[in-house]
Amino acid sequence: EEKLLNSYVGKKYSSITLAYDNQNPDGCAIGIVGKSTVEPVSDDESLEAKSKQLDSMIGNTLYCTVTFDDGTAQKQSIHIGTTVTNFGTAHSESFNQLTEEEKALKDYTDVFVTYSITE
Repeated sequence: EEKLLNSYVGKKYSSITLAYDNQNPDGCAIGIVGKSTVEPVSDDESLEAKSKQLDSMIGNTLYCTVTFDDGTAQKQSIHIGTTVTNFGTAHSESFNQLTEEEKALKDYTDVFVTYSITE
């Protein structure tokens, strides 16, 4: 993990602006990479403990504002956190698009990253 993080050239941003008409037509992704001084969770800890540990490392809120050509704007906040749930629940909105192998994991329980959108 440390080797992977060190391969990135990092810059600290408090905000970033993306031009809608200057994006790849297949979509746009923003990677957020950071380092934490929190020690990794040992394998013998419970899923709830792992969830709390990961949440303390990645829990954050992104504040997004979209400004339209007419000057109006729409704001949303996206909280990034974790939860303990099964694969089927974590992927419920896109479950029909999963492969058969992925669908077979529907009852597999683990720690999943969550994205909660608020106005």
